Amino acid sequence: PPPPRSGIRGTVYVSPVCPVEKNPPDPNCKPKPTSLTIYVEPIAPAGEWFTADSGTDGRYSVEAAPGKYTLSSTPPGYLGGPMQRYPSFGPLEVVVRSNAFTERDIQADSGIR
Repeated sequence: PPPPRSGIRGTVYVSPVCPVEKNPPDPNCKPKPTSLTIYVEPIAPAGEWFTADSGTDGRYSVEAAPGKYTLSSTPPGYLGGPMQRYPSFGPLEVVVRSNAFTERDIQADSGIR
């Protein structure tokens, strides 16, 4: 039989989507699902990083062995450059258990100010 599956899945949302937030909040300005590359770096046990991509609906799913991981919108070891990449998030720590998918929604910053 195939080995049991485990990993991480969720939805990536981006906000703010409007340059000015109002009170009461404008329903058209709520966080929106977005497509984004997610960099997944194993912490324990250590290993090579890999990526997952969210679809246009924001949903992503990646198989991963049980352990501790860091999720980020930039590759591990990225020191930055003259411009910040948007949308951006992280680093976020996630624990994957045996025979289960860890649910982790991601709130990414759009860079709109």
